[in-house]
Amino acid sequence: MGAAALASFFTGTEIKAEQTIFLIAFGFEGIVLLAAAFFSFQKFLQKTSVDEEVSFSISDWWIVVFASMACASILIGYQIGGIKTINWLFLPILTIPAIVLPLGALLGLGTQKLPLGTRWQIWNVLGLGMTLTPFVLFTLEIVVAIFIFSALLPTSSHNQNWHLNSKNFRSKL
Repeated sequence: MGAAALASFFTGTEIKAEQTIFLIAFGFEGIVLLAAAFFSFQKFLQKTSVDEEVSFSISDWWIVVFASMACASILIGYQIGGIKTINWLFLPILTIPAIVLPLGALLGLGTQKLPLGTRWQIWNVLGLGMTLTPFVLFTLEIVVAIFIFSALLPTSSHNQNWHLNSKNFRSKL
């Protein structure tokens, strides 16, 4: 999707906001993963700077500022979402603060002056979480789907009209 946004931009065809949002969001995620890879590589090279302890603390007024900026980003995005001439440019830019700032505020609330460990440990946990979480969630979704299907199969096999029951069940979902 992101490559399609770049191709649309260079060929002069219509640029869709969804494509540019994917481009900016995945680009931001790539930058964060590059930072994680950098610290991992620094640990591999046995640099002493990555073994420093880190604590993350945000004062309460910064949390309010982050929440306000996120709300402003969402409000501005909502207002310009229907304007096709500019939404492909501004919506991707507004997506990052709308997602990152509330996460930063929650992280600040949850880690008030807690020792987080060394730099390389923090970045490795973040990098592993960003790469493995989609696979873990996909696996959990498959397991839940199998569980729901296996729970429905015995109840529907005892009934002659099992196809009607499954249609009724799906309509209730």
